[in-house]
Amino acid sequence: MKKLSAIFTSLLLLCGMTNQAHAETEQKDDLIVLSKEDIVKTCNGLFRDELDEEITIQDVDFKNAVKIYVGPNIFDTDADSIEEIEALFDSDEYIYELPIYVDGGTLIVNIQKGQELNSNADITELERQQILADVGKWQCSVYSFYPNETIDYASEVESKMGVMPENMILVGGLPYFRFAVALIPDETGKLELLVPLKEVPGEENISQFRAGGPEVYAYDQIKEFINQLPPTNKYMAYGFENVSAEKEAGNRNVKIASLFLCYLF
Repeated sequence: MKKLSAIFTSLLLLCGMTNQAHAETEQKDDLIVLSKEDIVKTCNGLFRDELDEEITIQDVDFKNAVKIYVGPNIFDTDADSIEEIEALFDSDEYIYELPIYVDGGTLIVNIQKGQELNSNADITELERQQILADVGKWQCSVYSFYPNETIDYASEVESKMGVMPENMILVGGLPYFRFAVALIPDETGKLELLVPLKEVPGEENISQFRAGGPEVYAYDQIKEFINQLPPTNKYMAYGFENVSAEKEAGNRNVKIASLFLCYLF
């Protein structure tokens, strides 16, 4: 039995190393088209008044970029492993966040593929041609500066869990969390924990789902709870501050729908 256990553990470690190598190769292929010079020029231009010193090419390290999946609501699916989660997303349903550490703060560059032109967009012909030319190409889309703050998602997860997990995946845009969360599997590969990477308003209202730390949650329990709440949209405030009222409203809607169906049949 001990021998079988050792073999199983070795296979898991090997799979983890293979997945990591594949992820690093994929990231290199995605970001190789980007120009550090252009990033430096844009950052220094946008944050001229905020930065005491300009950033340089040496400050930009693509190895620090983190991949974040965005798109489908995974809580609506039966996927319960990293491999199954990754399979839900199309080839362009992820972005990168590139942190640049400067002046005691963090400059975050969002990198994503150019999207199709919105037919309702009020733009010039030159702008339209540029957007069409960039469709499907990796490009820097958003630049943000966080003074006096070091943003390092790996360190954030480690500080909350007390240990660095061997494997995890980052997913953004989930209902009520909105910002990226880390999903961490157990030793069998099944998703076990969810760790928010930014403070979530009203976290005290989901404290019953904590697992191993004040900001570490049991994935299955959080998923089940959120699926009982009303759907969110981009105009709603995120977080769990009003979660009790929202859950009651959702329950009332279910009862009304049930009564309506009874009258129909």
